[in-house]
Amino acid sequence: MINVTLTPSAKVTGKKVRDEVRKELQGFSTALLSNLVSETPIDKGRARRGWVARQGKDKVKLVNRVPYIESLERNRSKQTQGQGIIKPAVSRTQAGRKRRVR
Repeated sequence: MINVTLTPSAKVTGKKVRDEVRKELQGFSTALLSNLVSETPIDKGRARRGWVARQGKDKVKLVNRVPYIESLERNRSKQTQGQGIIKPAVSRTQAGRKRRVR
């Protein structure tokens, strides 16, 4: 059996790490949501308006329930230029977050 006891300073450090991870998750998900919206092809704007963030304690779920969003992801629109929506949005988000952290 292994018994681990955390000292108060280790508990404080653990809380700070968890708080920073939550902050980074929030920042990344906010940026990703913005990039998903901007990467979504626009005709009448319904698909762009369909993106929402659903937040839990330790997770964020980005959802679009517009019935044809999967068709747009599979390049039904010429506006996606064969890249879909998600891949370019994730790439832009990662690049933007790396610049921010440095």
